[in-house]
Amino acid sequence: LTNSHVVGSSKEIRLRDTEGFVTDAHVLGVDPDTDLALLRADGARDLRYASLGNSKSLRRGQLVVAIGNPLGFESTVTAGVVSALGRSLPTVDGRRSRVVEGVIQTDAALHPGNSGGALATSDARVVGINTAIVGPWIGQGLGLAVPLDATTMSFIGALVAFRAWNARRDA
Repeated sequence: LTNSHVVGSSKEIRLRDTEGFVTDAHVLGVDPDTDLALLRADGARDLRYASLGNSKSLRRGQLVVAIGNPLGFESTVTAGVVSALGRSLPTVDGRRSRVVEGVIQTDAALHPGNSGGALATSDARVVGINTAIVGPWIGQGLGLAVPLDATTMSFIGALVAFRAWNARRDA
């Protein structure tokens, strides 16, 4: 799971983990309206994964960590607190302007390269996907994350179900 603005119009992606292992991935789908994209790693090895939480359970003042690769620095973890909930994030995808709703605001420092990384609670549950879309707030002590909530989970579930249906139909 990452941001749709990170994936752009790519269909094939190369992923590199912290151990330097590189694998190909393909894009299962993108949703510019939530700025989310779902990828499937093709590597035939056991990849560790994070547990998903629900952003609706977040409270202002709660501790969170932002994980990403800001400014090219690999595997960076930054701690912060949830500053606000339910923000709106205006974005432009090259064709039209849109607003991502329900965005999580944190004071964890986010910079270009953090986009697509996890925002997680202190018990290691991912509750958001960091977004560092270039704008006046970047580097100003303001971090934003697309929330993982029922809407996001329904997007992921519908996408996975659609892909499975398509695979059965094509078989």
